[in-house]
Amino acid sequence: MKRSIWAVLLTAIITSCNIYPGQDARTEMLDVVLTQRDPDVDFSKMQTYALAKEIKPLTDDPNKPPTFEITDELNNVVIKTIEANMAGYGWTKVDTSDNPDMAIDLGATVSRYTNIYGSFPGYGWGYPGYGWGYPWYGYNAVSSYDVGSIIMNGLDLNNIDTINKVIPVMWNGLIQGPIIGNVDDPIARIQRDINQAFEQSPYLNVRK
Repeated sequence: MKRSIWAVLLTAIITSCNIYPGQDARTEMLDVVLTQRDPDVDFSKMQTYALAKEIKPLTDDPNKPPTFEITDELNNVVIKTIEANMAGYGWTKVDTSDNPDMAIDLGATVSRYTNIYGSFPGYGWGYPGYGWGYPWYGYNAVSSYDVGSIIMNGLDLNNIDTINKVIPVMWNGLIQGPIIGNVDDPIARIQRDINQAFEQSPYLNVRK
């Protein structure tokens, strides 16, 4: 089965849109960690992996470059945390030229979400016919916040569909929340969330 990371992103977006006016968008409670696998892949038969050297900033508009940068500190933390988890699961890191069983590609996105809240005209919060401050006008509020995501794609480089230009994806991991600039303890949260992604992917454990 070949599933796109965008299906994961859509799920994450839906999951993350639960911020109410006045709620702190920086709280770590808003982090989202999602993983999925190709159920037809037997990871127990694998031993080696390759890992991208850096996180690629991604954009949904190919005509516009990303408006954010990945710092060296963030990139190094992500790389080292993934390496530690893969080693703990019994994988050996190799170069892509050594035909690894799985290659992990890394990307990052930053999106801005805006939520609009309000009551229906004529129905205020509490009493029919009375909105906040003036009869027959509902209360409206706008809450905007940035969400950063780190995407991990486990690729099968040995079975590339050259005709359709498709690389099979064996495993996806998405971490949403910690890479934007105004979050609390971003490095600690990145480490915690990546660890969580591997914890909820026990099928990656290839130790005999």
